[in-house]
Amino acid sequence: MNDNAQFDARAIANLLLDTAEEQQLPVTNLMLQKLLYFTHGLHLSTTRMPLVDGYFEAWTYGPVHPNVYLTFKAAGSAPISWRATRSDYSTGRVLPIQPVEDADVVALARRVVATLGKLSASRLVALSHVPGGPWHAVANEARTRPGRGMRISDMLISERFDRHKLAVNGVDLGADPDQEAPLT
Repeated sequence: MNDNAQFDARAIANLLLDTAEEQQLPVTNLMLQKLLYFTHGLHLSTTRMPLVDGYFEAWTYGPVHPNVYLTFKAAGSAPISWRATRSDYSTGRVLPIQPVEDADVVALARRVVATLGKLSASRLVALSHVPGGPWHAVANEARTRPGRGMRISDMLISERFDRHKLAVNGVDLGADPDQEAPLT
C-alpha cells in the first residue's frame, strides 16, 4: 500500500456504500459520516497518513466530512441509494468517481462495515462522542455547541483514536471481524 495515498473522500464514501449494499445494510447520511470517520481514523492511527482528502468537523451528531455531507444531503434520514459523482468543469459532464482499488483500503472498509455497519445511527453517534476522543476534545475545548467550522485535526484523530477502540467493548476495529467477538 502506498502510505502517502490520499483518496477523494467521496470515493471512500462510495466504497463504504458499495460494501454495505453487498452486506444488505442500509446506510443513511448520518451513518455514512460515522463509517467514513472511523475508516479514516483507523487508517490514520495505523499508518499515520490520512486516508481521505479534506477534513472532519465536530457537528452535533459527531464527526462530519462537509463535502461528503453535501454530496448525500438530499437523502435526508433515508438510506442512500446513489453514489457520488464529480463534474468536469470544462465540459459540464457528470462523471463517475474513480473507484478505490487499493486492496488494503478495500479490506479496511469491509472490516469497518462488517464491524460497525449493523449498528444503529444513534449507537454510531455515541461511539463518535466517546469521552476523551477527538470529537469530544474539540466540542469541549470550544465550550460552545458543536457545529460547522469546528475542525477535528488529523493529528488529534491520530493521537486520540484509541479511545474509540475501547468504546466498542474492546473490539479492535481494525481487525478481521471473523476473528472478533460480536458487538453487543
